[in-house]
Amino acid sequence: GGQVICGTNAMRRWLNTAMKRAAGFGGDFPTGSGEKIICLRNRHDLGLINGMFLTLTEVRPDAHDAYAFSAMVETEDGTSIGGRQSFWRGEYADHIAFDPERGRREWQIRRGLIESSWGYAITCHKAQGSQWENVIAFDDGFGRTAADRNRWLYTAITRAEKGLVILA
Repeated sequence: GGQVICGTNAMRRWLNTAMKRAAGFGGDFPTGSGEKIICLRNRHDLGLINGMFLTLTEVRPDAHDAYAFSAMVETEDGTSIGGRQSFWRGEYADHIAFDPERGRREWQIRRGLIESSWGYAITCHKAQGSQWENVIAFDDGFGRTAADRNRWLYTAITRAEKGLVILA
């Protein structure tokens, strides 16, 4: 397997939109089986951990909540997680039009919902502690100083076990 890593959330949102469309998923929100997402907040009751990659199956709009969608999910090894679950749509909406206040404004709505985002590309910060066989590091100039940028590149590069491509 492999992973695309970038420096900023703005680039992550752009890459995820492009990559999911290239994979045949054109909707603004998750709509089909096989879409790759990443969990953004622990849900110990379901065995979900921040940074865990999941694959959606049986995706449907949530008939009772305009801020949510429902789906079945599987872990990377194919294990199903606890039946049909409800997911907060906010992070996906930010891929359409970023709203820096959305999370704060919708904090009560997202309680009880799984917080997730597209998982095709992730930030280097989110990648810390993980490794993949192959990594594409999208060097978007992250870092305020040369030292910050070098630390970012080091972290991105060391996520790769075998193959590495750096796009600058």
